[in-house]
Amino acid sequence: MQAVVRVRVGGVALVAQQEAPGKAIVAELVPGTPARIVRLDGEQTRVLCAGPAVGPFDPGVGAILRLAITGGRAQLERDGASIVACDIDAPARGAWGVAAFGGEVVVDTVTVAR
Repeated sequence: MQAVVRVRVGGVALVAQQEAPGKAIVAELVPGTPARIVRLDGEQTRVLCAGPAVGPFDPGVGAILRLAITGGRAQLERDGASIVACDIDAPARGAWGVAAFGGEVVVDTVTVAR
């Protein structure tokens, strides 16, 4: 999935393979904290991998975010640079989307391909 977003306040999350409420793979980008890919399973959140601290977003400029899950591996990119990647064990079905993470996000475009 690729999304062009403008983060006005807080951070942004890319949601993948959501099978039910609280059951998904989520890439989290919150300025000042490590970029993370987590697995939500009910009330449990398990960190699958973490990268460097996320830099600030310019609210007037769209950030190009990409989350790819192929062959049991998840990779998160920001503006063409890989920031975190890890092996995952997840089914390939489910919904994909973009969410504000503790703030406000303007979504310009979203592209999902199988």
